Amino acid sequence: NFEVFAVKDSSINAFALPGGFIGFHTGLLVSAETDSEVASVMGHETGHVLQRHLARQMDKQTTNTMIALAGILLGALAASRNPGAASGLMQGGQAVAVNNQLSYSRDAEREADRIGFQILAASGYDVNGAPGFFQRLQKATGIMDSGVPSYVRTHPLTTDRIADMQDRARNITSRNVPTAVEFYFIKARARIEQSGSSSQMYDLRNTFDSLSKQSSPGKQMEGFYGLALVAQKQGKFDQAAGYLQQARNLANSASAPGSPILRQSLSLDITTSELALARGKSDEALQIAQGTLKAFPQSYAAGAAMMNAYLKLGRTNDAITWLKARTRLQPNEVVWWTMLSNAYDQAKNVPMRHYALGEKYALEGAWPSAIEQLKIARSSGGADFYQASSIDARLREMQKEYQEELKEQGKNMPS
Repeated sequence: NFEVFAVKDSSINAFALPGGFIGFHTGLLVSAETDSEVASVMGHETGHVLQRHLARQMDKQTTNTMIALAGILLGALAASRNPGAASGLMQGGQAVAVNNQLSYSRDAEREADRIGFQILAASGYDVNGAPGFFQRLQKATGIMDSGVPSYVRTHPLTTDRIADMQDRARNITSRNVPTAVEFYFIKARARIEQSGSSSQMYDLRNTFDSLSKQSSPGKQMEGFYGLALVAQKQGKFDQAAGYLQQARNLANSASAPGSPILRQSLSLDITTSELALARGKSDEALQIAQGTLKAFPQSYAAGAAMMNAYLKLGRTNDAITWLKARTRLQPNEVVWWTMLSNAYDQAKNVPMRHYALGEKYALEGAWPSAIEQLKIARSSGGADFYQASSIDARLREMQKEYQEELKEQGKNMPS
């Protein structure tokens, strides 16, 4: 199993960690010109995981280093499950800490190239995505004032490697693989997420406006969707809806001939639901979110959009029922426990609100906070027999796990 997450960092980089964890910097997504280029990097990083390159390297490092790296990863994954507009991304400072631990030999890079190329070809992407992307990185290495791109520092890039990629691509029958329209929406979202101040947002709006006027339909889609996201952040919801419709019209035009309606777009539909909710059209927002979740059942954003609509409509019981089921299916996902706590709060169910919050803290490794929340849940009153029994049992489990963790560290559990 592989876990892919985004990193809020404008540098061009990606990395793999033992266990199938692969991180992409937003800067890499923005710099890529096609989804085949992103897929080529994904294949390459997958090659590192399958060949256990980093695992072998970490065997030589200290236990403390591995623990620190694991802690960074847990924090990143917790953040990546937050569906909020300003969250959902590992922070740049964490990325630096990870990158300091990652560096591959040239032999490992060649091995990952070979496996990654096989994955890219078998997946139906354009095999020229790999040499094309790495050629641009090599050019950037020579012209960047701030030094070489982060990806090149951790993944040694040589002329021989690029030549090998080009040879492999020539040996496969070339196919014209169109870039999926969703790719352009993801690029726009990545640009938004890595921006910060209001001045940057102003510059970003100009960038999107320029893209919307390009001749390339893909750049136009990125531009109009980006303009919609900027307007949404600025509270200009009607304006955002107009830009969003223009992006959808372009996406429909880019669809297969004879197909007048674009298949459901996760990016467009989620934003449409969010805008409907912001404009007071809660029923419409719920209907869109439900349809999106049906089409993309694993989407955290679609689930979050549906929950937000439920809560806005006062349908807390529906939200709680769905979230309880989801926490049973995915008990290790912070986002569902966070939303369940919010739903219980709206339902004025104090003990279960603290219980859900405790589970969230436990997943984040904050044992003292988790235990404190369950103690509050137990003493607050109002829980039925089944709920009270669950709280007591889980409190004992948490205390035991925390005690074992402290014992491993040579510490005593605070009274």
